[in-house]
Amino acid sequence: MNSSEEKFTEVVFGKVSSATLNDMVEIAQMMNLTNAMCLDGGASSGVFYNESVLSAAGRNLNNAIVFTEK
Repeated sequence: MNSSEEKFTEVVFGKVSSATLNDMVEIAQMMNLTNAMCLDGGASSGVFYNESVLSAAGRNLNNAIVFTEK
């Protein structure tokens, strides 16, 4: 693969309060994201990073999205 074909993988994590789905589309486009997902906030979400709880879930969670290094 030459430098013009090089692919970069980066995970961007953010929190936006009171945004509609259309707002999130606009934000993703402004950030030139090629793939994006929106997740529900509230009691059904939490963030755990580098062995620390950044945002505690308000209840037990049945599912998780996990990012790891190769």
